Amino acid sequence: ALGAHVPQLASASLAACDATDLPCACNLYVTAANMRTSAPPHTDRQDVCVVQSQGRKRWRVYSPPRDQQRKPNADVFARGKMDDHLSVYDLEERYGCELLLDTVLEAGDVLFVPAGFPHTTSTDSGTSGSGTATTRNNDEDTSIHLTFNFDTHVWELDYVSLRMMAYIRANVYDVMLDSPGADNKYTGLVNTELSQNIRTRLLDALPFDFLSLDNDTSEKMVQQVTQTVMELSHEIHPESASLIPPAIWEESTRRLLQYGNDILEIHRDMYLIAIEEGQFRHSEPTIFAGMDDTDVTETDPGAYLERYETSIVKSMTQARIQRMASLIPPEIWEESTRRLLQYGNDILEIHRDMYLIAIEEGQFRHSEPTIFAGMEDDVTETDPGAYLERYETSIVKSMTQARIQRMSLFRVPMFYDKVDETKLILQSNWGPAPGMEDPDGGVGSGGGGGAETQALPADWKTSWPLNIGDEVEADLGGAFFEARVTRIQNDQDTYDVQFFDGDVMDGLSRDMILLKKIPVLEAASTGGGGGENGGGTAGDDLEGIDTTGMTKKEIKRLLKKNKKKQTKNKGAGRGF
Repeated sequence: ALGAHVPQLASASLAACDATDLPCACNLYVTAANMRTSAPPHTDRQDVCVVQSQGRKRWRVYSPPRDQQRKPNADVFARGKMDDHLSVYDLEERYGCELLLDTVLEAGDVLFVPAGFPHTTSTDSGTSGSGTATTRNNDEDTSIHLTFNFDTHVWELDYVSLRMMAYIRANVYDVMLDSPGADNKYTGLVNTELSQNIRTRLLDALPFDFLSLDNDTSEKMVQQVTQTVMELSHEIHPESASLIPPAIWEESTRRLLQYGNDILEIHRDMYLIAIEEGQFRHSEPTIFAGMDDTDVTETDPGAYLERYETSIVKSMTQARIQRMASLIPPEIWEESTRRLLQYGNDILEIHRDMYLIAIEEGQFRHSEPTIFAGMEDDVTETDPGAYLERYETSIVKSMTQARIQRMSLFRVPMFYDKVDETKLILQSNWGPAPGMEDPDGGVGSGGGGGAETQALPADWKTSWPLNIGDEVEADLGGAFFEARVTRIQNDQDTYDVQFFDGDVMDGLSRDMILLKKIPVLEAASTGGGGGENGGGTAGDDLEGIDTTGMTKKEIKRLLKKNKKKQTKNKGAGRGF
């Protein structure tokens, strides 16, 4: 939502929300001239209003694919994206899509493209929409346009989402769930088992005035939408739809209405704050104050950069800083100070304990026989072999198990571990305080605002899930040395590692490996899975693959390639 970041666009974004009573986001697109294809054929989840502000851009908009040409695993609102290839040839020859519009937008022109309608763009200056040649070819032809996106399908404001809510609320099994996948309600049987008429109505957005703040209009919309989704569901599968009481249908509609109004209100607040920030900035000196070209030329970029940095520092006035700080209540400042005080005292106590034990160790050593006990001068330098044998025997006798454990090699690391754990305590469970949650938290993020950080177990070094490439310390004959995980065999719960010197060891159990870096803790959430891409760990995706000798960059590239292959094999997601 560019309007939330750029105050100059916030007013237009807010006006779009107020005029339609729909959540609206604004995007900005800059495209060089003479691009034969600036955006390949694709569809979007949003109804898009395009406003051309500079240059020229050719738009070709097609009708959706015909009924008999649907792809079961393709999302009607995301055609031509991810692994779904879509070309102009596909649209015109394979899917029988009709070219509805072929036009060139110039500065000041406006175009509306409905969600799900394939379109492609170009800035090739040699052809206009009618096919006539043009001679315009200069820097001013760089195309700049805004899109105002009305995000009905993005925020579940459609009949297919409402129908799903009612089935879930009534705990009724939906036969339409027997689809190839389970993640996308716009794919699967919705593409194969429904007539064109029913499918179009089911995927349609809720009525334009559904989120109207007018009470009379809103109540009429609730009854109208409830009746429509009930009728649609009986047409799709009357047996299951008849199991859902009318009260459940209406309750689901009101729940979606409340959710939609909450989303809309968040968008409005977001733009209002951006507008207010713009007013503040307008009344204050800009960061470029004094940055005119009178005394600094392009031939002296170093001096220009220095003045630019100085200008930024000067622009951060005390008023601006206070405006940011004023958002934080006094009790939060004091709580943070006390938390840091506790942390500092804990670190200081760990250091004291570490040195006290070292002093105690010195006293032990002073009272114990040295490793040279019995090594008097009865063996001379003329018999170095016998001297060396007695020296080694003396060391072995003196190095008892207790003495070994007291060596700094084993004694000191436990204090470093305590320091790491203390740092972790400072970070953990330190999310937003009550009343300070992000207003966007819980909207499309899988959880409510202010979710606490999940607790890290005390034995995380030997229990936390490992990934390919993790830096660890591995057990090599009773001592732990730096290594890297190169292979994970999940079926046997064993790991292969490569040590810092290049040696490898296979089949280590988890308790023989210490994870070095403190894991990144995620906020508690009901949505998504772990791993780099939200779908498991790198170990899951590279199970059985030996990465010995590979760099982190090579492992990441292999992981990305393997992930793409898995996604392709899975097919489409959820149908309903």
